[in-house]
Amino acid sequence: MKAKSISFPDKGIDSSSLIEEMKAVKSADTEWRNGRVFGYIYHPGDDDARLAEKAYQMFFYENALNPSLFNSLKKFENETVAMVASLLNGTVDTVGNLTSGGTESILLAVKTARDKARADRPAIRDPEILVPESIHPAFEKAAHYVNVRVVHISVTDDKRVDIRAMEDSISGNTIL
Repeated sequence: MKAKSISFPDKGIDSSSLIEEMKAVKSADTEWRNGRVFGYIYHPGDDDARLAEKAYQMFFYENALNPSLFNSLKKFENETVAMVASLLNGTVDTVGNLTSGGTESILLAVKTARDKARADRPAIRDPEILVPESIHPAFEKAAHYVNVRVVHISVTDDKRVDIRAMEDSISGNTIL
């Protein structure tokens, strides 16, 4: 996004005017409820959406970065991780955490792979991850942030990663 030359106003506007202005700007957004949006919208249905909104409002100001202050968030995160671990045949030793979404999850996965490689394989000086050409852009962003090289692997005609090419690309620097 390109930054505009806008400065803070000397005086703010009242809340109703702010909401009206936000509604007016929002009116130009794509209307996703008609089913014409390919992605980026994950609506679970009206009932579940209302439940999620209510739960979100209950914890709007709490911060899960300090679980000693917010035991409820710690409990919910631990239970959610345990339930997902059970779906993936994890054990009681399985660990994890909740994130704000897919991009943050990818960032943390790449960072964790890099950190584990640093601890377990300190001889690696140029860590790399192997990814299909069709990879989500968040992997590129994550690799850039944590200084990991991205090696792109070709995909087959059916858009699946070429397993033989991936196997052939594994090196002593491969961390993921």
